[in-house]
Amino acid sequence: MSNDMTGTYAVTFLVTVIISILLFLLLREFFCWYWKINQSVALLQEIRDLLTAPARSKEPHEQQRRCPKCGAQQPGGNTFCESCGEKVE
Repeated sequence: MSNDMTGTYAVTFLVTVIISILLFLLLREFFCWYWKINQSVALLQEIRDLLTAPARSKEPHEQQRRCPKCGAQQPGGNTFCESCGEKVE
């Protein structure tokens, strides 16, 4: 009878281990899939935000000036013309 009980405990333990491993693998797949979906959504939102944000590197046309001497177009921050050296106001 003791031998019979040991066999029953061994089978119960083995079944519990197998179910635990299967549950672990199933949950791992679910969480990996869920993480990938969340990561994809976050990247798509970042791309959308970058595409809808105004371009910061372009200067407005009002800030670009022309040199009074040579007529070359000057960026907004320049005090002197890059072409001829004349003072730009």
